[in-house]
Amino acid sequence: MKQILAKDKAIIISNTEVLFLDHPSTIFTDDDVVVKIGKTDEEVKTVLTVTEIKKALGISKVKYSTKATKNELLSKLYDEKVISDITPVIGK
Repeated sequence: MKQILAKDKAIIISNTEVLFLDHPSTIFTDDDVVVKIGKTDEEVKTVLTVTEIKKALGISKVKYSTKATKNELLSKLYDEKVISDITPVIGK
């Protein structure tokens, strides 16, 4: 079990889903879950490795070329809506 403080943004890649947090959170998760944090969307995207991006695409069964560059894979990750946005509901 690990605990990660995400002050701004985070991408979480588990074995079954990919989530994006856009608010301060403390994330409690299993050790095998990928959690990348940053101040901006761009910062979070750049810290993802090619292997982590491919894992996220594989979870959603998005096809990609094995020769694709990191930028091409990142485009697929965002264009194919692989990432679920978790936005807090205030006042409900």
